[in-house]
Formats: sequence, structure tokens, C-alpha cells
Amino acid sequence: MDWMIKDVDYSPKDTTGVEGFVNRMETELRGEGPPLEGFHFLNSPSEMLRFSREIEDEVRSNPQKANLYVGFQTVEKMLAEAGRYRQLNELGVSVVTFGQGELPESMEFEGSTWVPLNRDTRSLANQWYLISSSPTPIAFVAWEVSVEEQFAIGGLSAPGKLFKGFVTNDLRVINGLIGHLDSVMNQKAAIQDSRAAIESQLRLPINKIMTITQMKRVLKRTK
Repeated sequence: MDWMIKDVDYSPKDTTGVEGFVNRMETELRGEGPPLEGFHFLNSPSEMLRFSREIEDEVRSNPQKANLYVGFQTVEKMLAEAGRYRQLNELGVSVVTFGQGELPESMEFEGSTWVPLNRDTRSLANQWYLISSSPTPIAFVAWEVSVEEQFAIGGLSAPGKLFKGFVTNDLRVINGLIGHLDSVMNQKAAIQDSRAAIESQLRLPINKIMTITQMKRVLKRTK
């Protein structure tokens, strides 16, 4: 499953591509099995916020072995909610958060992971979501479908802010989403580890850079 809005997902009926993505997701995850279960489309930001708070409350009330994957879109949005998620972590919830930008070291706390992302308006990892497989399997995903220049800027009530999403308790979707987000997290960690290994071998600061090029000698035959 390619967890992003693709060109094939857009249609005259739905120019956001979200419904096309969902149809493609159902086809690929369903296989020969039954239709996806517990699936509900969402269009109201207030309803989306209510679902997100309900998921947070569920993991807070049953924190042991609970997990939560959260898409904040940007580090600024995560910092605005940092107190809430620090409390979840202190209760024992395994929290993994995603968004554009680097989290300040002073805001990092043990047992949680911040995954920095590059800007990508089509990628699911860059959207607003809360996904948990324990204690209660649930996935809420909201795609921002505002104009591209407004993506990840401003709050839910900002003029022109538009979202389209869904909620489901189907384990095929939940496990697929978590598998994808784990892959994104591991890829980012591998890149950071490689960068740290290279930096540890360099003598900093670097004042000079030498470039080696291959030169070809041209011999002219003289009579």
C-alpha cells in the first residue's frame, strides 16, 4: 500500500483525492476478505477534534501497554500540545509523534519519539491523525485539503482551513497504518544515525573543502 494521495486518486467527483485513496486502501487491504469495518467519513473539524480527544482519553484511562501514533503536521503544533502528551508518556503510554521541523532538545522526554518530516502535502505521515492498537484499536486520519500554500499553517478555525478524513476500528487499516509509520520512523532514525556517524569522524569546524577532479591530457600529434 502506498500511503499517500496519488494522481489516480483524484476524480471530478472528489478533487481532494481522499475518497480515491480510501477506495484504493480498501481494495488493497481487503483482498479476498470482507469489506472494511467500523468505517466512517468525517468532514467537520469539530467532530475530528472530538474523536482525537476521545482517543487520548481512552489511552489515558488504560495506559499500561498502550500506544499512540500522532500526526501534528508541524513541530509548533506538537509544542502546543506538549504538556498533554508528556502526561500520557508519564502514565506509561508509548507515544510516537510526527511533523515538519526539529523538536528542541529541551522538549524531548524519555519514552517518546519525535519523527521530523519533510514537507509533503500528499503523504499520510504529514497529516493530522491519532492511531492506537492498544488498549482499543482505533484510527483517526484527517487529510488537510486546504489550498497548498495554507497547508499546516494556522489553527482549525483559520479562514479557508479544510479537512477531510475518516475513523475506523478495522485492524487491517490500523495495522497497515502503524506498519507504515514504523517504517517512516525507522528510515528517519537510520538517516540520523548515518549523519551522526559521519560527523563524529570529521574534524569540526571545517574551514576548507578540497575537490578532486579527473583531468585528461590531450596529446596533439605533430608532423
